[in-house]
Amino acid sequence: MKDRYRTDLFVQHLYKDYPGKLRFDPQKIQTREAFFAWKQQVREKAYELMQFPDNAYEEPQVHFISSKQRDGYRVEKYEISPEPELWVPFLVLIPDSATAESKAPGVLCFPGWDTPKEVLCGEDFTDLTYESTPYACAFPFSNAMALNYVRRGIVALASDNAGTGEQLGVYDRQQFALKMMFKGRNYAGLSVLYRWAMLKWLAGQDYVDDSRIGLAGHSFGTETSMFLALLEPRVKAVSHNDFMSDNEQRILSCFPPEEFMFGGHVHLVPGMLEWFSFPDLIAAFAPNPMLLSEGGVQDDLERIGKAYALAGAPEQYQYVHYPEFQDPASRPLDHQPIPEGITNEEYFRYANVVPEHHFYKSEICIPWMIKALGGSAASDNE
Repeated sequence: MKDRYRTDLFVQHLYKDYPGKLRFDPQKIQTREAFFAWKQQVREKAYELMQFPDNAYEEPQVHFISSKQRDGYRVEKYEISPEPELWVPFLVLIPDSATAESKAPGVLCFPGWDTPKEVLCGEDFTDLTYESTPYACAFPFSNAMALNYVRRGIVALASDNAGTGEQLGVYDRQQFALKMMFKGRNYAGLSVLYRWAMLKWLAGQDYVDDSRIGLAGHSFGTETSMFLALLEPRVKAVSHNDFMSDNEQRILSCFPPEEFMFGGHVHLVPGMLEWFSFPDLIAAFAPNPMLLSEGGVQDDLERIGKAYALAGAPEQYQYVHYPEFQDPASRPLDHQPIPEGITNEEYFRYANVVPEHHFYKSEICIPWMIKALGGSAASDNE
C-alpha cells in the first residue's frame, strides 16, 4: 500500500500511458495525405502554444545603430521592437558580394545557453555589461557560426537569447521566464516572436534572396529554430546542432528529482507535451532540408526519417552522430528500451552524446547549408 500514495508514480503514469496527442506515429500516419494533414495540425498547435501577444506589431519597428567594415564583409547593428516596450539588439554580417543585383542567401544564427551574439560574429564583447561564463566562450572558432557563414558569402544574422548578453535585466533569466508564465506567456514564445520579426526584416533587405533563408541553431538555440521553422514558410533549411531525443522519454527515464532534465523555466512551453515533443516538431518540417549534426537516440532519428519518407523527400533529411558514435558498433544501446530511474549521464549513453564535445559543427553544417540553400527542395505548400 505504501506506493499507492506516491504522486511521483502518478506523474510517471501520465508520461507512460498518455503520449502526445499529435505524436508522429508511423503506424497510424501511413499516407502522404495523412502526413500533411497531421503537419498542419502540429503547425496550428505550435502557433497556439507560443502564446503570442495580441498587441504584437504587424510591422516591427527597426532602428539602425552602427556599421563597421571588416575584411570582405561589414557588421551592422540594429534593434527591433516586435511589441510595445520590447527592444532587442541584433547583428547582421553582410558579405561585400551581396548586393541588390547579386542577392545572397540569409541564415539566422541562434546561440547556445548564454553565448553572446558577438561570439557568433567573431566580435569583441568586453565593452558590454556582460558577465562571461566558461560556456559562453567555449569553442569560439566553431561557435562563431555567423562569421563562418559570411565568409562563405552568406548574409548572417545573430541575436542573443533573451536575458543574456545585452539583454541582461535586474533579475535572472529563470525568474524572468517564470514571471512571463504567470501572465500567460513563455520564454520560447518570446524568443520565436522577436526572431520571427528579425527574419521578416531580413527577408525584406534588397541584398537578401528571400527564397533562400535558413536557420542555424546550436544547443538552446535549437528550441527557437524548431518552432520558427514550422511557423514561417520562407524557412527553407535548418541546421539543428544538438542531439535529438523525445522529451517525454527523457523525463520518464531521468526519474530522480536531482536528474530532472529541463534546467529551469526558460525551457518550458506550458502544455506542449500534451501534444508533441521535439522529434515531432522536426518531423513536421518535412519535406524541407533538415540536418541534425549531433545525432541522438537512434529510434527518434529513424522515426523522423519515416516522416520524411512519407513526405516524399527522404533525401532532404540527414543526421550525423558525434564522431565517437559514427560507427554503429560504438552504439550498443541503439534500439534498446531506455529504463526509468537513470541519471542524465546514463541517459546520454542511450542518446549517443558526448557533452564535453558539444559545439556547433561548422565543418559539417556550413557546407550542408550552402548546398541546401542553393539546391531545390520539395515544396512545403502541400
